[in-house]
Amino acid sequence: MLFDYSLKTRTHEELQQVWDIARKKWVALTPEELIRQLLLHHLVEGKGVAVGRIAVEREINYYDLKKRFDLMVFDQNGLPFLLCECKRPDVKLSQDALYQLARYNDTLQAPHLLLTNGHGLLFFSLRTDGHYEFQESGWYEE
Repeated sequence: MLFDYSLKTRTHEELQQVWDIARKKWVALTPEELIRQLLLHHLVEGKGVAVGRIAVEREINYYDLKKRFDLMVFDQNGLPFLLCECKRPDVKLSQDALYQLARYNDTLQAPHLLLTNGHGLLFFSLRTDGHYEFQESGWYEE
């Protein structure tokens, strides 16, 4: 795994749960949620992003469809900065996953995109011509 953080977990009514520090509640610990929580902790503990600047699993309208993004980091002015898509560890990072992330970003307009399955991480920045450019250095700095 790319991220190694201690997560607060419990078993409640035979269901494994994890404490979400952004939503301030227990959520089901699915494989995708594990990656989402590890990335959340990495943003807060590893990169120093204030938890109040991160939105987790919020609903957006994509044309007539209701969708949910995984994580959004807002800049210091409250504008979308980094949109993140988390896949289960057994799901390959693919062009389809990137297209999904880019479609969500049509609505949100974040200048940076991050796609991860916990094993790999792809980071992209929006160019002035409207296309995304892969950032080989991988991670953003504000």
